[in-house]
Amino acid sequence: MKGFLVILYCIAYLFSWFHQVKGQGNQTVSNGGLSAPAIFPGTGCIYSWVNSNPAIGLAPSGVGNIPSFTGVNRGTIPIIGTITATATTGGLAYVANAQSSSISVINVLTNTVTATIPLSFNPFSVAVSVDGSKLYVTNFWAGTVSVINAATYTVIATISVGMYPWALYVNPNGSYVYVANNNIASNTVTVISTTTNTAVSSITVGLAQGVITSNANGSLLYVSNTNSNTVSVINAVTNTVVATIPVGSGPWGLALSPDDSKLYVVNNGSNSVSVVNTTTNTVISTIPVGSEPWTVSVTPDGSRAYVSDFLDNTVSVINTATYMDVATIPVDVNPWAVQVTPDGSKLYVTNLYSGTVSVISTTTNLVTSTISVGNAPQAIAIFNQASTGCSSTPVTFTITVNPSPQIILPGGVSGSISTCAGTPSEAPDILQFEVAGNYLTGDFTIAAPVGFEVSLSSGFGYSSSITLIQVGGTVSNTVVYVRSSATAPPGNSKGDIVVSSPGAASLLVAVSGTAVSLPPASVNVMASANPVCSATAVTFTAKPTNGGETPTYQWTLDGSPRGGNSSTFTDSTARDGDIIYCTMTTNTTCPVTVSSSPVNLIVDPLPTVTFDPDTVVIPGNSGVQLAPMITGSIVQYQWTPAFGLNAANIANPVASPPNSVIYQLSVTDGHGCNATGKVVVITDPNLTMPNAFTPNGDGHNDVFRIPAAVPISLEEMDIFDRMGVRVYTTRDIGKSWDGTYNGQPAPSGAYIYLVKGKTFSGKPTVLKGIVMLIR
Repeated sequence: MKGFLVILYCIAYLFSWFHQVKGQGNQTVSNGGLSAPAIFPGTGCIYSWVNSNPAIGLAPSGVGNIPSFTGVNRGTIPIIGTITATATTGGLAYVANAQSSSISVINVLTNTVTATIPLSFNPFSVAVSVDGSKLYVTNFWAGTVSVINAATYTVIATISVGMYPWALYVNPNGSYVYVANNNIASNTVTVISTTTNTAVSSITVGLAQGVITSNANGSLLYVSNTNSNTVSVINAVTNTVVATIPVGSGPWGLALSPDDSKLYVVNNGSNSVSVVNTTTNTVISTIPVGSEPWTVSVTPDGSRAYVSDFLDNTVSVINTATYMDVATIPVDVNPWAVQVTPDGSKLYVTNLYSGTVSVISTTTNLVTSTISVGNAPQAIAIFNQASTGCSSTPVTFTITVNPSPQIILPGGVSGSISTCAGTPSEAPDILQFEVAGNYLTGDFTIAAPVGFEVSLSSGFGYSSSITLIQVGGTVSNTVVYVRSSATAPPGNSKGDIVVSSPGAASLLVAVSGTAVSLPPASVNVMASANPVCSATAVTFTAKPTNGGETPTYQWTLDGSPRGGNSSTFTDSTARDGDIIYCTMTTNTTCPVTVSSSPVNLIVDPLPTVTFDPDTVVIPGNSGVQLAPMITGSIVQYQWTPAFGLNAANIANPVASPPNSVIYQLSVTDGHGCNATGKVVVITDPNLTMPNAFTPNGDGHNDVFRIPAAVPISLEEMDIFDRMGVRVYTTRDIGKSWDGTYNGQPAPSGAYIYLVKGKTFSGKPTVLKGIVMLIR
């Protein structure tokens, strides 16, 4: 783990840049312009090319894809270079530069870096798809795997995996990618489907995974568990751990013999390599190597295994027949990853802290080349196994470099501009001129100076700038029209129309014009009253300034046109919040239309007076306090008639009329708005009975009855003698007792009467008393 910690501390900053990839084919650029990169077809193909005309700014020959270059043509006619590229097949090595956040692409035939792929995060490992079309890169700090198109060097997918993904491995049939998540807390291997570029499974293994490999058919996976000192054996069909093999301290690098019979495990902590019998999953030998070894690679014939000795700056060579360390090869500073080429002729070693890759001949065990790559090239360099898609015939195309773009003014400017200030000029009071262009790399932009506008039509389409589209690098003679804009200041104006195109010298066309200015016109509006009470008509009058002899008017009420062409307008149904303004068109040399400031009409609501109930019944000889419901801020009250009231100028007087009366209340609010309301007060008389009667037939006081003037709804009237015998009863208020009982005159004396009923107002009433019968 100490090597792991060293790397973590050394990676401090991340850098990224963009790599633009474009197709190869005939192309045309202008003098000083950038060509498109020429990307040759196929994967693992090395192209050598020649250029027939170096005067275009490109070297006479080269190897690999042709990057962008600056075209050169200082003449007056186009010049052409013909490029012919011939492919040779070979391999590519991809090196993950952890600190530079990039992938270096190495041509293994020439041992040169042919491309650098920038990334956004720290790549710790890289693997190639079986067909060589894709790269898979672990982004250690981001917890993701990037999928890169190996032809265009663009990231086509980003897959979330576990924390701190380090090593990854593509299975032999290319269907899955396995990612070791080097996090003590997770202890997982993420399984990615290469069809969907999604994580489809997670396998729990030992602590802090290092490297993953598999047998030839991909049925078994081997994962080194650095902190567990074990190797996990995984059934790749069920994604389950089927065996755990104890090895040395800090196992990291893994490699299988070509026949899958032996697994070589680099023990970083014990400076050794464990040889595991894959049939019994047991260690059959332990080979001492250099200090802090990290990775191992086996030759295709299985005769040699190479181990990186990190602290010794060497590579140990192991004879796999004798399990002996038979040679030590000095390399650059801190070798990390080792990988033998598919043909077994060379060994590539990444040197972590020198930023280089050492190339070793497996025949002589000597370093034959040292390649500079990015910072911290720690991941194992993975080699594509075969070249695909290489062109069998030479690829030929042309690059044409045109002279610098040219803008032409075939003739002068014609016409003149005169208009009213604040109004754009119209034909025929406009200017016009022609423009053209050759060898253009972009469109024309025609920009007008302040106070002017341009268009390709004399009558419409004016704006501050227009664009002329070049076709095949040419703009044919085109008429441009110029007018003064509505914002042109009064008086004489002048400026330069600027005609520009990328790479061309701008053309300036001088223009001028005159805008006639008159005294400013305005219109004000006066209201006959504001504020007003609701339901009051309001008349508005327009007061023009510099409107001419007969200006025209248009009134607007709440956004809708109202009234005719008149200097006055009456709003008969004024509402609070009405917005009224007047638009005036002057009758002058330069007619203008102006609008008044809006009048915001304030309409005060009328107060209201209501009574609930609107009829009040009171007993006779009593009073009631009148309770009108009033809205508004009332400042004056007036009751009529005033008789029967304790006061006639207050809101709630007490009414005690002797008879029924209709009272009217008139109110006035603080805005002078009035309202009235009425209430009926009905006097309900008291019920009283006579205290004696004389039934002697003289026509005076002969019967005992309820007085006719009393408004009562009789329910029952009963008369009892002193013994409590009821001598008379009736429910008819119009009937009376004639002083008889059972058809005979009742004796003189005191009788008790009981009257039950309801008053005029519906109030129940009971009256009990004594009446004297006198004969």
